[in-house]
Amino acid sequence: MNRLHLLGISYRELKSADLSKFHIAEKKIPFYLKKIAEIKEIKEVMLLSTCNRTEIYFVLDEKESEDLALKILKKLGFENKGVELFYHYKGKKALFHIFKVASSLDSMVIGENEITGQFKNAFEIAIKNKTAREYLSIVFREAMSAVKKIKSRSEISKGSISIGRTAVEILKAEIKKFEDKKILIVGAGYMGRLLLRALKENKASEITITNRTYEKAKALSLENNISSIPFSEFKNYLKDFDILALATSSLKPIINAEEIKNVAEKRKDKLYIIDIGIPRNTEKRVSNIKKVLLLDMDYIKKIRGENIKLRKKYLSSSLKIIKEYADRFNNILLFNSIFPTFYKMKESVMEFSNLEIDKMVRINKIDGKTEAILRDCNNMIMDKLIRRHISAVKKILDNKKIVARDIINILEKMIEAYD
Repeated sequence: MNRLHLLGISYRELKSADLSKFHIAEKKIPFYLKKIAEIKEIKEVMLLSTCNRTEIYFVLDEKESEDLALKILKKLGFENKGVELFYHYKGKKALFHIFKVASSLDSMVIGENEITGQFKNAFEIAIKNKTAREYLSIVFREAMSAVKKIKSRSEISKGSISIGRTAVEILKAEIKKFEDKKILIVGAGYMGRLLLRALKENKASEITITNRTYEKAKALSLENNISSIPFSEFKNYLKDFDILALATSSLKPIINAEEIKNVAEKRKDKLYIIDIGIPRNTEKRVSNIKKVLLLDMDYIKKIRGENIKLRKKYLSSSLKIIKEYADRFNNILLFNSIFPTFYKMKESVMEFSNLEIDKMVRINKIDGKTEAILRDCNNMIMDKLIRRHISAVKKILDNKKIVARDIINILEKMIEAYD
């Protein structure tokens, strides 16, 4: 298990404005995966980058160089941005953290559902680019099993707990109702859809949406019976809206402080801005403008303590499930190292038994139909025996005094007996 490592930075270390410097756009991830995979001792790698974290999960050869973390950060172009802020976990600690991330137990808003989808997507990108193979596939499979068990056995992922919904609920506490508010959503991707759903659930009706690809905004507006405007024109109408909900993946702010200030000065009432863009879609100094309330990731982070209190009773049982899956992971790795030896054993036994059937057919002059039945029967017996051996080894591995290498040696000695 010590071959598994992770290097990361998250909302715990930095505010959103600073964390955005370490965000990696999804379309650039394949490029960086291949760059990291060039490092000699790295055998597998996947990269997760969201609004709240950037983490690299990687599997090493047996050796680890002293400057490995710096090598990775150089490949990402982060070497001059605060290397000391990154955490580096190994072995079981890395695995436990990965399981917590995938199940949202390490999220800013505990129990939010977006992170599981983002984790899946990160793995799929790594698989597609052939930087994740057997080891990370086992990590991913076990993480998803843990997530499924947590969701089925606790209330931690139920209710209004996505980043988008949390932002909408915070705003609702401020304005009381949405029915009389004109709202502009900028971004028709996953986060924009979450905002739209949360707003409609809170009875918002005067909603307009825009997106760089206007066809996406138009399609979403038709699906939800709302209005849409071209992205190139939305700034012309900013003064007409009470709420701006920003959720794009633009690498730079799409609205600057001066533009917001000009809009706010023309308005009689306060302007509310939700910014859950990845990275942020407004400049941080927007929060200092009069008659503007900015609900960004830092603002949401402030209410995170209430979220933890609300879900504390579910957190303990969920962490026990994570520990259960982390504890069994080593046995799964051991079993996977033994599995190929079973196939070698089956091949040797099959070869031996087929030679004996050949003798029987020749000596007893058995016809072709009967020979085929004998060989089919032989195959079925071999499959059942191997399955029973596999089941027995699984039980043996539960005894931590048994070493996988010892089991492999025993099986190889058995194989030699058939040569």
